[in-house]
Amino acid sequence: MTTNFSADFTRMTVGDLLRRWPQTVRVFLDYKMNCPACPIAPFMTVDEAAGEYGIDAARLKRDIARAVAGTECVQ
Repeated sequence: MTTNFSADFTRMTVGDLLRRWPQTVRVFLDYKMNCPACPIAPFMTVDEAAGEYGIDAARLKRDIARAVAGTECVQ
């Protein structure tokens, strides 16, 4: 897999995102989201998770993109 990170990752599940870019765990925890330990993470998108927590999805996605920038994708 390439190291390219698509800004349109909103269709990915949170589980896929966390698996491919483990450094994003910190972002979810900083937002006080339990996504890294949630059994539903493999089924929810970032937008859905943000909605469940009442978090601004655009800010969350921005911070996720910053965490991923310049890093390797884990397979």
